[in-house]
Amino acid sequence: MSKDKPDVAYPTIAINAKIEALGGLGRNQEALALASKAMQRASNYHLAGHLYELYQARAGVYGRMGDWNRASDARSIIGSELAFSCQIPPDDNQRSSRSA
Repeated sequence: MSKDKPDVAYPTIAINAKIEALGGLGRNQEALALASKAMQRASNYHLAGHLYELYQARAGVYGRMGDWNRASDARSIIGSELAFSCQIPPDDNQRSSRSA
């Protein structure tokens, strides 16, 4: 997903795998920096599903670091984000059938 090639898909699996690999190698700051950059990009493009995966990966890094507060905060955000993204307003047909 780049400005010069907007039709290219976002490489979620590759980025998450790299975050996990860096964290697994103990390169936690690199993993967290990559997660942060990827989360910003996913937010800019309104990719809620990708954000969910990135929050999971980041929580895993914090968990391996023993930073349980940040790991649990990330998991709490996941629940909040997922609940928010699942709120779908009724379409016009549903609204008119309720008022009838």
